[in-house]
Amino acid sequence: MRPRTPPVNVQAVLELTLDRERRVLWASFPGTFTREDLAALDELNDVVAAAGQPMECVYDFSQALGSGTLFRDDFIERGQRPHAIAGMRRIVIASNPGILNLAKTFAVSQVMIGSSGLVILNTPDEARQALGHATLDLQPVDLAAVREFLRA
Repeated sequence: MRPRTPPVNVQAVLELTLDRERRVLWASFPGTFTREDLAALDELNDVVAAAGQPMECVYDFSQALGSGTLFRDDFIERGQRPHAIAGMRRIVIASNPGILNLAKTFAVSQVMIGSSGLVILNTPDEARQALGHATLDLQPVDLAAVREFLRA
């Protein structure tokens, strides 16, 4: 297992939705994106990677207000880790300029270790278009529901 972001004592604000038919997992980060959210994202990616099944993942920062306690070096270090769900399409939605810069930093770090497939877009509509779906039937789920869906 790859190194994880150390947990902190504040709860993450990761919101998960899932389109079971199209196998699209949509993780939204409203508010300020923090180390707690990064740790929650690590856990989510570990669950998806362990299943070893095709899944498209969208990481939606369109409602994020900023990056809180996260810094550029956090994303460089994170981007230098092998991707947990390599080969699966990953889309990052980043409209906030600070988050967009961090996403680009992460993407460059991933390319430098030979990982690819990260698409950075500005809006949820662009993400749906990139997925080839005008609409998605996204239903709220928690991590346990994602794990159960992937076992089925």
